[in-house]
Amino acid sequence: AAISVPSEEKLLFVDTIGKKVLGLTAMPSPRGLLFDHQGRLLVVSAGKIQRFTVSRKDRTAVPVMGDATVVPAQGLEAPHTLALSDSGEELYVADWGQSHQVKVFAPDGKLLRIIGKPGGPQLGLYDERRMTRPQGLALDDKGQLWVAEADHLPKRISVWQAATGQLVDARYGPPHYGGGGTLDPLDKTRFFYAAYE
Repeated sequence: AAISVPSEEKLLFVDTIGKKVLGLTAMPSPRGLLFDHQGRLLVVSAGKIQRFTVSRKDRTAVPVMGDATVVPAQGLEAPHTLALSDSGEELYVADWGQSHQVKVFAPDGKLLRIIGKPGGPQLGLYDERRMTRPQGLALDDKGQLWVAEADHLPKRISVWQAATGQLVDARYGPPHYGGGGTLDPLDKTRFFYAAYE
């Protein structure tokens, strides 16, 4: 397994069967990771998506990464995490910056479509078609993209049609841990709840 450690600017490699750490590799500002269908490691690093071949002498050796190849994904501002379609023909990238959208690319880096409305964190009337800090990405067997957002106001997981980008559902999380709040004793239609950040 490969794990990004942004605070140390490294990748951590772990033997999950032997349950031991194999070693660390320097990587500037690593974010999302995934292995493609050819066993190459894709890494979001320093604002770019890079592809590496990974090899090792044996199961207990520290993996050796080949030279980086930049995936030519145009139009990214601040990529964070990655997901790959079952066919391997579509790369999904959670992009922050000014967009806060999921951008879908062909293997050659051509932009195929954008999921979600641009804009990110919002004030005023809430628009459920806008994401805030899209982070966790997963594709299911129904052709849907699930997006966990790294935000607390609101805590949300949104579900989108992967092929069209249409919003299917939005699931909102519970209040702060431990709950809380109280009804107004003078007006039972009002509920007070403290929000902490």
